[in-house]
Amino acid sequence: MTTTTLTPELLAEIASVLDDEKPYTLADGRVLRLRVEPDYQTELNDFDYLGRVEPVQPDRYYYAYPHAERPQGFDGSARIIRTRDSSYWWQPPTDYEKCDRSVRDAIYRTACEVLMYGYAVYIVEVCDGQDAYGRLIVRDVASMGGIEPCLSQKDRAFTITEVLAMLEL
Repeated sequence: MTTTTLTPELLAEIASVLDDEKPYTLADGRVLRLRVEPDYQTELNDFDYLGRVEPVQPDRYYYAYPHAERPQGFDGSARIIRTRDSSYWWQPPTDYEKCDRSVRDAIYRTACEVLMYGYAVYIVEVCDGQDAYGRLIVRDVASMGGIEPCLSQKDRAFTITEVLAMLEL
């Protein structure tokens, strides 16, 4: 991993500009560009902090979701989350019931968002010069995947700063 020579204040400024999905031009003329793309490699079950999910299978006797059987290993705290396209059994994380109500609500909301939108990959490109078609030439790139889809402005800026720190600027 490379390190950056920029101050934390400048990194925060760059992250805020990139967060608005605008390119940032460094003093030496290089351009930093942010792309946020779907992370097709990461799923909710890859982590423990949001619990586990399994697709809802219709009951073998009723063939309907209201009577769907819980997957093996899911206990009485499991519930069904419905998205636009599918329904999932959601087993909360181990210490879920010990958490404060606001934390439980945040975990549930985040699990729903991940099921609905999937995780994201944050990509920062360092561009220098243009090709014959006038497109920026990417000279260096850093990325971070497994990012929750609906981050707060503060968390999004922090994530962008983390990706910027991977680059040698």
